[in-house]
Amino acid sequence: MIEIAAMLNFQELLNHEGIHLEKNKGLNTRDGKPQYTLRVTRAARAIATVEGDALVLLYVEPDHDKAYH
Repeated sequence: MIEIAAMLNFQELLNHEGIHLEKNKGLNTRDGKPQYTLRVTRAARAIATVEGDALVLLYVEPDHDKAYH
């Protein structure tokens, strides 16, 4: 999925059905930027933020449910 994400712009990522990029409501980075989650595998989600034109992966959460806390 990361290879696909690298080829898409942010709007395309938001609309892509396989990646499931979602804003992590209520969770922000330390400097106040919103966090997003995207599918890495069926079980794992990546936590990311946006800096300029880049989607920056912060870490991968192997437990899908923990990615939202």
